[in-house]
Amino acid sequence: MKKLGDISLIILVAVVLAAASPFVLRAYMQRREQLTKVETTPLPAEPEPPAAEEEQEAPESPFEPADSGYFDDALFIGDSRIDDLGKYGTLKNADYYAFTGMSVFNFQDKPHEVKDYGTVTLDRLLDMQEYGKIYIMLGLNELGYPLEKIVKSYREIIELIEAEQPSAVIYIQAVLHVTAKCSKTDPYSDNGKIDLLNAELCKLADGERRFFLDANPRFDAAGGGALDEIYTSDGTHFYAKYYADWCDFLIANTAKRTKIN
Repeated sequence: MKKLGDISLIILVAVVLAAASPFVLRAYMQRREQLTKVETTPLPAEPEPPAAEEEQEAPESPFEPADSGYFDDALFIGDSRIDDLGKYGTLKNADYYAFTGMSVFNFQDKPHEVKDYGTVTLDRLLDMQEYGKIYIMLGLNELGYPLEKIVKSYREIIELIEAEQPSAVIYIQAVLHVTAKCSKTDPYSDNGKIDLLNAELCKLADGERRFFLDANPRFDAAGGGALDEIYTSDGTHFYAKYYADWCDFLIANTAKRTKIN
């Protein structure tokens, strides 16, 4: 009887296993399939780093170096600092129409002595000699006047020169800064006003025949905005030996278009 019971139990287990085997097999196959997918599915590619922005090329300078012979047909017009440039600088081959106190308002008021030409007005000088380059630096003595009035008169000077010298290249030299101390103590030599004037003078240049030439970065103190005190005793005018440095700057910055003409 016990043996018959055992046989019945074995048969029952076999039937249960037989009935459950399709479900077990299906579950096994599904699990296997899931594992296969995990193993074979490729990992997503790492995103490529963003392309580096192309560096902006600095605009090409309109200036290039020349030699001192470039100034054989040059005329400098200006106030006492230009007068000193002619006296103490190295460009002795250029002409200088400059005197202490010259401004955009009085440059035609009186004749001035110019080497090889005698005492002449600017009009007369421009009639007597043809120049290839004309450098102008005015504005410091005018800082007590409204900015618009200074710029208007400056423009008129340029137009007068262009009418008399149609082939000349005109360099509008930025008004050089004074020292920080001078700027604070002299309301008529204020570097803030100088910067405002220079910004307007820059607009008079066209890059074709008129060029704005700024030597301030060469002579400013660290941080910019004011003349370095090492160059001057009065806060405005250079020591004589430094006018050669100014001349070197001018030689190193001549308009490229003039090499074609």
